[in-house]
Amino acid sequence: STITEFCPLNFSKLEKFPAEDTSNKTTSLQNFFDLLDTIAEEKDIKINIIKDLPDIVKDTNEVPFVEAENFEYLQHFEKFAKANDYFKISGQALAYVPITFKSIDEWLNTRSSSRKQDLKRKFKKQDELIIKTLPIGNNYFADESFLANFYELYEEVFKQSEVHFDKLTYEFFKGFLCNKNIRGEVFLYYTKEDKPELKNNLLGVNICLIENNILIDKYIAMSYPLARE
Repeated sequence: STITEFCPLNFSKLEKFPAEDTSNKTTSLQNFFDLLDTIAEEKDIKINIIKDLPDIVKDTNEVPFVEAENFEYLQHFEKFAKANDYFKISGQALAYVPITFKSIDEWLNTRSSSRKQDLKRKFKKQDELIIKTLPIGNNYFADESFLANFYELYEEVFKQSEVHFDKLTYEFFKGFLCNKNIRGEVFLYYTKEDKPELKNNLLGVNICLIENNILIDKYIAMSYPLARE
């Protein structure tokens, strides 16, 4: 989803579904797949895709960000999907950083020498920036001039990207950033010195969601090429 990393399927009852038994058509999950088929037939949809199901990490045999109870549910979901003629294909890799370190220096020591050098160079540039953090839903985001500025930077990132997902609209971000029911933080990066290529010195915006004490990097907007410096 464009506003969450998780899609809750609000089924009140989870019934066991043996992989070899495809005759059970009474569960809520089966109703879900039947509904997908009905919608596809009504709208003449040729293919249904259920995307971004969490996957097991081979090295640890764990599923990041999925609790044990939900992992069991996920296994049943996949069994229903297979029984309804869905098949699984690989997607993009999930990038995440476990917070097991106590300081930035400790984390930097886990990086390669070239990566460490590049990051240290960027950290030195922080003195040239003013960094603000505001929660999603803050009244600051109701300012139309800020929203217009942000959306221009979002479009710059979209143009730079080699892999394109849906291009979200100005109205989407307006509603998203002003929604007090969405838990998340917005990081705003301003230059201390006036830059003629920037509006109000806004260099970049990073929108993150918060879920189960996890900070999820969701959207980014930047001014290029200045942001790379």
